[in-house]
Amino acid sequence: MQLAYRVTLDPDRHQLQVELDIQDLSPCELSLLTPTWVPGDYEFQTYGRDVFAVRATDPSSGRDLRVRRNGWSGYTVEQHRGALHVRYRASAASVDFSEACGVLGDTNGVLLGTRYLHVAAQTGACSVRYQVPDGWAIHHPAGAAPLGDNTWRYADYAQLLDTPVCFGHFERITRQVRGTTFHH
Repeated sequence: MQLAYRVTLDPDRHQLQVELDIQDLSPCELSLLTPTWVPGDYEFQTYGRDVFAVRATDPSSGRDLRVRRNGWSGYTVEQHRGALHVRYRASAASVDFSEACGVLGDTNGVLLGTRYLHVAAQTGACSVRYQVPDGWAIHHPAGAAPLGDNTWRYADYAQLLDTPVCFGHFERITRQVRGTTFHH
């Protein structure tokens, strides 16, 4: 199974438009989940509250597939095989959750993968392409492999959860201290 996310930042609404393309899907009823914790913050959290308007389609036919809520942290997509396109919006304005999952403001933001629905059956790599407003910069720390065109490849969803990405209007200052690079 191959997963590719496309995340479009909408700072005016403090929201994300997230699209997930899944390839090579075996016939199954698919579970899509938000995490209930993140590395460094092991409290049980309700990150799924920020995800809404989830739709799934068969890219070859354009047919909408039935999506139903499965608890407060997940969704189930009707049985399907081959390719699948999932699209939804996520609020990124919660100051209470900002340290654990990021926040998107008018001129900048810091995001983690907590608002990207995870395919429960997938344990391998995924990629994320970020679409940002004109004039915004991206600072992506080490860990994921850059693929160009604002796209990075993560070894797995756990790495995506543990890699904050900074966006917006900012000045980047980089310093080397005893062989270690620091970005400010």
